[in-house]
Amino acid sequence: EERDRERLKNENIRLTKDNEDLKVKQKEMEGLIEQLNRRLSEEESKRSTLEGVMISLQNNHKEETERLNRYIQTLIDQQQTKEVPDNPTTQTEPLIETNQTVEREEAIL
Repeated sequence: EERDRERLKNENIRLTKDNEDLKVKQKEMEGLIEQLNRRLSEEESKRSTLEGVMISLQNNHKEETERLNRYIQTLIDQQQTKEVPDNPTTQTEPLIETNQTVEREEAIL
């Protein structure tokens, strides 16, 4: 009986120590979990920021593309209005010839 009590007492001491060790390890794990949660939160914040920047860049790219397309169309329109029509009846005289014609008519008068 005495041996059993001594054995149980030693077993109890060992289990108590194991329990204390497990409590310390549990605290360490809780600290690591908190650390990982903070890192995860930081990474999610970075990802969210990067998504916002990416959306902004896409919008800027779209706006810039539209602006350039409008500019190109304006240049095309301007070029088309400067081109001489193929039909000679609708062709206007160059400005210099018109001025010379007016001067000749004035001279005749």
